Amino acid sequence: SEKALSALWNGCDLWIVEGVFDLISVEKVIPQCDAVASTLRAGMDRTTLETIANFASKASTVYIAYDNDETGQKKAKWLKYNLNQLGTRSVIWQFRGGKDPNEIWMRGKEKALRRAFL
Repeated sequence: SEKALSALWNGCDLWIVEGVFDLISVEKVIPQCDAVASTLRAGMDRTTLETIANFASKASTVYIAYDNDETGQKKAKWLKYNLNQLGTRSVIWQFRGGKDPNEIWMRGKEKALRRAFL
């Protein structure tokens, strides 16, 4: 999205999540400068990765916050590896308290998400 690429261009960070509800949840607790993008499940193609890498500044970090299930963690490792190969700093964000950000939100609202993401 334009917001995600603009955040990277301006030296802010990008948080990548799987679902739309995860996106809405994480947007509530990250710094205003940062952006969240949803891959709509745990998929991303090479063109998207290259676009992210082209917009990312040296100050930016891409945080991968995929679901805490086998598929999500496998795809998170794949995404991290490929972003790093393209010269983009990326981190797999290890959160606790639920399977995904939306589940954490549903259990404990903003307070629980802040504990998990900041």
